[in-house]
Amino acid sequence: MVGVATLGALQGSVAGCTCQRAENIEAKERLTKPQPKELSSAKATEAIDVDALTTREKMDRVVHMDGSEIAARLGSFVYTSSGELSFGREGESTPALKSAEQTRVIQADTGDFSIDVVTGDGSEQKLAYVNEVFFLKNNNGQWRVSRDPSGERNVYRSDAMGVWSSFYDLVAHALVVERTGAARHAGRGVIGYSLKLPDQSAQAREEGKAVTDAAPPPTVVPGVDGGPDTTVEAPENEDARRERIAKRVANWTKRAKPAGGTGRILVDEASGVPLLVEFNGSLVVGDGRDPARLTVKLNASVDEIGKAQALKAPQDAIDEIVRRKMPAYPRGVFEDHKLVEPLPEEEGAPKRKKKGAATAPAELPDADD
Repeated sequence: MVGVATLGALQGSVAGCTCQRAENIEAKERLTKPQPKELSSAKATEAIDVDALTTREKMDRVVHMDGSEIAARLGSFVYTSSGELSFGREGESTPALKSAEQTRVIQADTGDFSIDVVTGDGSEQKLAYVNEVFFLKNNNGQWRVSRDPSGERNVYRSDAMGVWSSFYDLVAHALVVERTGAARHAGRGVIGYSLKLPDQSAQAREEGKAVTDAAPPPTVVPGVDGGPDTTVEAPENEDARRERIAKRVANWTKRAKPAGGTGRILVDEASGVPLLVEFNGSLVVGDGRDPARLTVKLNASVDEIGKAQALKAPQDAIDEIVRRKMPAYPRGVFEDHKLVEPLPEEEGAPKRKKKGAATAPAELPDADD
């Protein structure tokens, strides 16, 4: 059988073009490439001064260590984390956004790993990289196989282990880090650091009073004859609303102030990997007269370091997606069920096969028609 790539080349030699879009050709090239190797082999050999992490640059280096580098430094381990987040306007009885997530990563010294993420609403995502095959599963769906041509497995693992680093970036400029000394965690020597956020929420509230890109205040119409007052939202042009929201989002980081928080981090003496992070804290965003508050509770721990971890590939994984051939003559479905009368066949045209006639399976074309 002539392959798709060969057929495309023949078409190009005859017609002068491949008849396929550039992005389709690039996608096929990516799929034929071998899986990329781990990304952090060079970084994993860098020495980390675990006694000097009160320096912002050196703490950044430790906090932003990706999953690939952690695996190279520790070999095998079990990572667990839990996080709770709430976001809303101060004074509201119920936050506009609340979320929670629990994560478990099992890393084997062979390079295999698995990820299990469960959110507060019960949604679940599972991933496994076993014997150089990447498996994915969402909620009650079946396991599926991905060739992982661009190294998504490394991104998934780093994201799963990044519960602290994502919040750290928002508060690092104000975070007070102090060395607490040597300790033990998971049977290993660690250096501990305390984490503290000052409370600058009053400053954020004061700055929020001067913000001019907030939504127009509503108009309160007094009730008649003692009746209830009526709140009327101020009219706002849709284009103006979009521009206002974009400007507010762009200034969100500048307007965010720490609103207090405490925690600690334990860093492995031998490898420089953070083995424990605990933090509770808040931010207040002075983006209007009613400032927003972001509150987080984060816990992450690395245990069972150096212990053998046996990971197996899912037994019920689907190794390929089945494509269904689209009917070449859609009207024929209605004709077969006698819903419409058959059209007269044109002279010289191939006769259409009736329902029940044997047909050979065919693949969908790759080129755009």
